[in-house]
Amino acid sequence: MVGYSAKCRACNSPHREEIDARLLEGWSTRKVAAWLAEVYGEKISPAGLHRHRSAHLNVLEEAKERLESVRPKFEAAVEKTLDEIRTLDEIAALGLEVARSLTPLIKNPEARVSKARADVWAAALREAREAMRAKHEILEGKKVNVEGSFTGLGELFGLVLGEEASGEVEE
Repeated sequence: MVGYSAKCRACNSPHREEIDARLLEGWSTRKVAAWLAEVYGEKISPAGLHRHRSAHLNVLEEAKERLESVRPKFEAAVEKTLDEIRTLDEIAALGLEVARSLTPLIKNPEARVSKARADVWAAALREAREAMRAKHEILEGKKVNVEGSFTGLGELFGLVLGEEASGEVEE
């Protein structure tokens, strides 16, 4: 509530907070007048509500005050989200780095690749993929089905490595 007048019926209404809230929500003065009459039997004309809104309810000032009251929470939430995205970027980069360092060995048909190395390679790609998926969910504000866009891990490995890959490794 920004302003007040002893002559204003809306200012002196026992329902002022509700009146102001509805006006701030964007209700028309006619709708507020009808609501007041129906719910409380209180009669304030749309013109009176318009004068009240113009003179005693500074919508812009109220909006600024509300914005300022939530700004610290908003900024904290944004910083937390950015920290999560940075962490996910680091995880994805590390996973891809590990996978790429093992790729020449994995792709060499003459090399005998141990199961442990093949598992590390696959796990590194899986972690990078999961981090990218989680980042996408944060940025888009929704959960996505990454699985639906790939036919299998072999295709995913190919996309990550830049060529077709079967995903099979020798033990």
